Amino acid sequence: MKYKYILFDLDGTISESAEGIRYSLEKTLERLGVTGVDLSDYTKYIGPPLLDTLKNLCKLPD
Repeated sequence: MKYKYILFDLDGTISESAEGIRYSLEKTLERLGVTGVDLSDYTKYIGPPLLDTLKNLCKLPD
């Protein structure tokens, strides 16, 4: 066997994951009690690392 693992980056390159990403982001923010976030252009949150996105949206310190 040449490869033990294969990883897929599912940010829209292979699959249409934008709807699921938006839903997950909305539910996460709701669960964290974060309000007032404009997700009308949620595409800017697709791609960057999730930790960076949540830090920015929740205004968390490094």
